[in-house]
Order: sequence, then C-alpha cells, then structure tokens
Amino acid sequence: MTYRTLRGSLALSLILLGTGCYHYHIMPDRVPVSTDPRSETRVAFLWGLVQPNDIVPPNCPRTVPLAQVTASTNLGFVFIGALTLGIVLPQDIEWQCAKLPQGAPVL
Repeated sequence: MTYRTLRGSLALSLILLGTGCYHYHIMPDRVPVSTDPRSETRVAFLWGLVQPNDIVPPNCPRTVPLAQVTASTNLGFVFIGALTLGIVLPQDIEWQCAKLPQGAPVL
C-alpha cells in the first residue's frame, strides 16, 4: 500500500465515521405526558425548500398541547441526504400529548 492510498483510506474512514445521527428533544417544563409516543417519518425536498405538510397529531384533542416532541435522523437518512446532495432529507418526528387539567373539556 502506498502512502497516498493509505492517506485516502484514512480520510474516507474519517468522513464515514464523522457522519451519524442527531436527535433533538423538546419538552416544556413540568408538563405531564398522557399518551404513548406516536411517530411519523417526514421527507423534505430540495434542501428544505419544499416542506411536507404540518403534522396534526391524530391522538391529541385539538385543545390539548403537545408535551414532548422529538426530531431525529439515523445513519441511513444521513446517507440518503448525502447521496442525493440534500435533495431528499428524511427525518423521524415523535410526539406525545399533554395531560388535560382536571375538569377541562375535551374538544
């Protein structure tokens, strides 16, 4: 193996090891959770210029806020984004509804 081949292999290994997944978790302070987590995979196109429609959680009543939201990706999603040069960007979104206050009406 030549020095140039070794250097190229090392650079490629570092690039592949440097990619990975990310995970964002948003949770307001002191809001109890009342539902099991639900998730959906959404895909944005053209570097995020074309966004998917908003998610309307089917398991939450309209008047109940969300207690937790998590957005994450994995190595496969990062690979798809890199392979398409950012034209296709998949992401997993997970949410949980907040607990209704005592005596609050459900709409």
